[in-house]
Amino acid sequence: CMADFQPRTAASIAPELLSNIRYLLLSQLSRDVRLYDARQRSRAVMSDLLLNLQRLLDRHDRCIMLVDMGAGPMGRWPVLYANHAWTALTGTANTPPPPGTPTKPP
Repeated sequence: CMADFQPRTAASIAPELLSNIRYLLLSQLSRDVRLYDARQRSRAVMSDLLLNLQRLLDRHDRCIMLVDMGAGPMGRWPVLYANHAWTALTGTANTPPPPGTPTKPP
């Protein structure tokens, strides 16, 4: 699809120009598809790494708890992760807070 300020027939446009535009568009689309595929593979690798890290921490016999300290020294620090040893000792859940949970006290 092409746009112009005045009507033209396809025959009045140089075939080389149309060929170059076609080549550029197909090259860009091909690049975008490759980048999308690479991002998807990268996300899958990162997901596997995080899952393996969680499994490793869950097998540890010492208590491990990860918190988000972004609220500062006076804020509530939501628990991002607690391994099974921590959960067994304290009885707290090892699930992260739901998205949008405020981290600062009211």
